[in-house]
Amino acid sequence: AYYPLPYFCGISTIISTIVLLHLYRRLRPRRLPSSLPGPKSYPLVGILPHVINTWEDWPEEAARLSHKYGRTWGGGLPNVPGMGGAFFFVVDEKAVSHVLSKNFENYIKGPAFRSLYGDLLGWGIFATDGDLRRGP
Repeated sequence: AYYPLPYFCGISTIISTIVLLHLYRRLRPRRLPSSLPGPKSYPLVGILPHVINTWEDWPEEAARLSHKYGRTWGGGLPNVPGMGGAFFFVVDEKAVSHVLSKNFENYIKGPAFRSLYGDLLGWGIFATDGDLRRGP
């Protein structure tokens, strides 16, 4: 007798594995330097569980983490539009000056960021890059 179930199970297992591997590769948080301190990071979700658990008091939590990890810290986030795969928290005056004025051209937000946050942030310094920031 012919039993198609094992054949179907094998094919569906292969397809499922390929889809899951593709999703993992696409959504996993960006690799960050091991020297960058921050909350515990998990595969696929990064530090998102920590952010969600402390969201109600996020400003205080960010201050606490800055005290714990120093003036520059960060962590991975799912690599989906709006999260970008990672974030960095910078409270050092020299580093902020470096990013926002002296080397602004090197820190591009890109069209995905502008399309997601443009309505919220407008076309000011936090939402534009290079020539767009300078205006006409």
